[in-house]
Amino acid sequence: MFMMEVANNFRNKKNLYQKSLDPLIAQLKVLNGNSDNFFLKDHSLEEVENHYQSLKINANKSRLEYLNQTVKPTLAKTKLYLYWYNKLIRTKPYSFVARVMGYPSI
Repeated sequence: MFMMEVANNFRNKKNLYQKSLDPLIAQLKVLNGNSDNFFLKDHSLEEVENHYQSLKINANKSRLEYLNQTVKPTLAKTKLYLYWYNKLIRTKPYSFVARVMGYPSI
């Protein structure tokens, strides 16, 4: 019963992360002009953050304001979800369940 509850908690935290990451990628794609050259290999948070930083460097004042008001909070929320998921996996009784049930760190 404990393992089922922990596995459910892992799934919920991973879903929160993914549901936060997908809109973030969509926002960056819109900022990139929905062009075909916007391609992320593995949709990792690190890759998304690097693209965000490059957009931020090359942004004019209005685009920078948009980035700070919409993309930055979504990025922060996504980082927080990732932290929660990885912290849960590293916590002692849950790390055993994660190993047994095959939940890797992201």
